[in-house]
Amino acid sequence: MTTPDENALANCVRQLCEVLHQTYEGETGRSKSAILLVDEFDKPLNALVDNEEEYLKLRKFLQRFFGQSFKANDTLVRGLVTGSMPIAHNAIVLTNDFAQPHTIFHNRYAKLVVLRL
Repeated sequence: MTTPDENALANCVRQLCEVLHQTYEGETGRSKSAILLVDEFDKPLNALVDNEEEYLKLRKFLQRFFGQSFKANDTLVRGLVTGSMPIAHNAIVLTNDFAQPHTIFHNRYAKLVVLRL
């Protein structure tokens, strides 16, 4: 069962995107959608890997958070999640059918990436 605070947190990014969309439209008369960038969301999950109960609670929350932030967000035009470990990505993102993982080694980006040792 979720608490009202958890529901508010899960919906906060979507609501922020809505406010930004309405504010921009009100000031300019033109509609603009948001772009959402999320970096290193997996750090809290990695820190809880030895505490299964807390890990599962956070995982469930992050699934709702990402679902509300990305999938249920009509004012979002693009979203990018960076710096996530494949395990965390699979645990969170793939349960919501809105994203496809791409690494820097993906054929599309291989020409753009230069690795120096």
